[in-house]
Amino acid sequence: MRKVWNLVQRHPIVTFTLTAGCLIGLVLTMRALEPSTDPRLTAIRAAGQPMTLAELNAWYPEVAETDNAAVLYAQAFTLSVFGSQVELPETIAEIPTAGFAPLTEESRAKLRSFFEEHSEAMDLLYAATNRAGCRFALDFTQGQFMLLPHLSQLKKACLMLAGAALLHASEGNTHQAANDFAAAARVANSVAGEPLLISQLVRPGCWSVILKGLESTLSLFQFSEEDLELIQSSLAQAEIPDGIARGLAGERTMGLAIFIDPRIQNSFFTGGTGATPPGSQRSLSSLGSRFGISVLKVSGLFRQDRDFFLDATSNMIAVAQMPFPDRLNAGQVSTVPPSRLLIFSRMLLPALSRAVTRDADFCARVRTAQTALAVERYRQTHDDRLPERLEALMPQYLPQVPVDPYNGQPVRLKRLARGFLIYSVGVNGVDDGGTVEDPKAPKDTVFKIDR
Repeated sequence: MRKVWNLVQRHPIVTFTLTAGCLIGLVLTMRALEPSTDPRLTAIRAAGQPMTLAELNAWYPEVAETDNAAVLYAQAFTLSVFGSQVELPETIAEIPTAGFAPLTEESRAKLRSFFEEHSEAMDLLYAATNRAGCRFALDFTQGQFMLLPHLSQLKKACLMLAGAALLHASEGNTHQAANDFAAAARVANSVAGEPLLISQLVRPGCWSVILKGLESTLSLFQFSEEDLELIQSSLAQAEIPDGIARGLAGERTMGLAIFIDPRIQNSFFTGGTGATPPGSQRSLSSLGSRFGISVLKVSGLFRQDRDFFLDATSNMIAVAQMPFPDRLNAGQVSTVPPSRLLIFSRMLLPALSRAVTRDADFCARVRTAQTALAVERYRQTHDDRLPERLEALMPQYLPQVPVDPYNGQPVRLKRLARGFLIYSVGVNGVDDGGTVEDPKAPKDTVFKIDR
């Protein structure tokens, strides 16, 4: 044994090379002995979902430039108003929490000045509504290292358009205000097709801005039946039933790339997708990562890690494809690996764990808003009277009364001394009579028109 150790000390490079060669040989032998087909991967193929990054890139089809709204959004996002140096006027920045306070003349003057100064950006946001498709310039073959600069700008664009709607309505131009909300809806839905979970979570955040702005504006000003119908048609596009499932499918493909694509494995450990010059620190890290992955493969942990990741993400996708409230009743999918040694699953899965149920609140907010708009349209044509029951809205103002995602029952109408509210029972599943959400004890999800 001492002689062997002396040889190792005298010839470390040769020893390392021989050891690495043996490990690689074992990996190749184990790979040759693996089944030629994997039922997990076969199921992905059968579902028509992407398995490689190249397939993921093709799964999100390109859009002709002349039809692509993203081209105009990208131009707008390069302008100064979307830079960190430009702050939004207080009235716009606080729209989600502004309540129903009318604008003062001073506030209107500040908003007019702001929109005049940044008219080029606003014109581009409006022009984008005339284009049929939308796909931002993303290269999914970069995997986890793909940059997403557009996501940080979408909410700001929605805030600006919701602020413009409030200003136009306060000036008596409710028709333009309705078009402002329609333009904001297009911005929010610009990422509806992106097969990324973060995109499918940013989108509801944008819609939250729109719905809060709409709630404030409708409580202050009376819109025509035609304008309400325009806004209602925009809201009809808010829910994307397969949005979360599509985002999870994209995340599964990106995670799977770490297990099957040597290029992504290398960049995952070295921190980039660029070339690694020989002798550089990244080159040494690359050699170390390959050796470490070889060890994981020989031990069988790499395959276990991959299988657990695929099972967990596929189960999440299956749950996300269920309608509400079945999706909620299915419960959370376990994302805790059975062993701490399944390192990739431990890194990748926690960020996805709540995605399958997170959009229930978003759907509740959209459905209560849609119903409130239908009630407003009913009031316009019934001498300012509210319907006795929401079923009276069918079929002229609603094809059917929206279902509460939390319990599968119709959303509820509550009359107020002034105005009304539409509500969902919310995350606690209890009918609290339209009680507004309490941070300490979440109650009903409410859309209120205080007029």
